[in-house]
Amino acid sequence: MKFLTSLRNLILRRTHQDDDSQPTAKRNETPMPRRELGTYKSPATVISDGVHAFLNGLVYGGIWGLFAPYHAPGTAGAAAEAATGIFKPAPPFSSLRSVAFNASIVGPIMGVHRLSSRGLELARGREDYLNDVFGLGVAYKYYSTFLGSSDRRLMLHNRAVGGLLVAAIAYANLAV
Repeated sequence: MKFLTSLRNLILRRTHQDDDSQPTAKRNETPMPRRELGTYKSPATVISDGVHAFLNGLVYGGIWGLFAPYHAPGTAGAAAEAATGIFKPAPPFSSLRSVAFNASIVGPIMGVHRLSSRGLELARGREDYLNDVFGLGVAYKYYSTFLGSSDRRLMLHNRAVGGLLVAAIAYANLAV
């Protein structure tokens, strides 16, 4: 047991040492304190993490849109599929509309999940799986309310996503 403790202390000293030119720590020196798991100390960090997740979701959704076998709504392939009832997968890189369509779906869902789960983490002061379960529930309710209910709400959602994208870019460039 003593061996494991000394090995842990050695690893902690080496990982927390900033400069290799510094002498190694003394044998009886206490290791540096561990970093806290909860890193969300203010609403600004929660918002910036939500914006980061939103932008990552836009990228992931866009990449999925490049390779997705489904036609984007309103395209000729989607109309032909609806008329015949036969699914014919779309070839990769076939439609740029599917890139924007999938990005506008995945980005907000990831942003809403991260914003709600990290906001609950900030409010509770604890980092655990319940925050992510809460975020999943909020993201599901967001999807069922705005994306899966009606065409009017979907159009309003897409306009809001465009506004959020502009706001996220402005926030990233203007935040100090």
